[in-house]
Amino acid sequence: MADSARRVVRPNAGLAMTGKAWLEPAYTWAEPRVGPGDYVSFFGTHVNVCYRIVNVWDVVPHLPPDLAGYEHEGDALTIDSGFTPDVAKNHVLVSGYAPGLATWNTDHPKQATRHFGLRSIGGVTGRSV
Repeated sequence: MADSARRVVRPNAGLAMTGKAWLEPAYTWAEPRVGPGDYVSFFGTHVNVCYRIVNVWDVVPHLPPDLAGYEHEGDALTIDSGFTPDVAKNHVLVSGYAPGLATWNTDHPKQATRHFGLRSIGGVTGRSV
């Protein structure tokens, strides 16, 4: 099979790989742990920039449990959209993620990056990129 015809799609994140070219930067939202350590290592060698956006009150990023041996890929960007006992509300983008992202963007002004133009990523990387 030719590299251009091969494609792997990961659920929930929507990242696609054609041959060796991943779409970058990659952003995932409310994503569960994606796989065992060897998959996460493989991912890390093929994707240079991946941010995993997590609402601290969302249960999905904590699944499957640690004892399953699954791990997260990418760098975590943790937001807090406020506590509510409604599990579904914490997971939905509009109610569970948008308020926290708005606050995060206010607290982390945009910076010029080497490869991606003007981005609000200084708080994620801990340094100017």
